[in-house]
Amino acid sequence: MDFIVQSNNDIFPVEVKSGISRKAKSLRSYADKYGPEKIFRLSPRNFAEDDNFVNLPLYAAFVLPHLFKR
Repeated sequence: MDFIVQSNNDIFPVEVKSGISRKAKSLRSYADKYGPEKIFRLSPRNFAEDDNFVNLPLYAAFVLPHLFKR
C-alpha cells in the first residue's frame, strides 16, 4: 500500500503498481484489517471494479478524487 487518502470522514488505501501483476497483498491485508468502504489500485491494467476493489489505469489517476466522493 502506497497512500492513505482521507475524504471527509472516510479513509481509502491506494496502491500504485508499475507492472501488471494482480497481486495486491498489502492492499488486501489493509482491507481485511480495517474494512474500508473501497480500496484502490493504480496500475497499467484496464478499469475494473469488484466488490470494494477498484483498479484504475495509471493514465486515469486524475479520476481518483472523484471516486472518493461516491
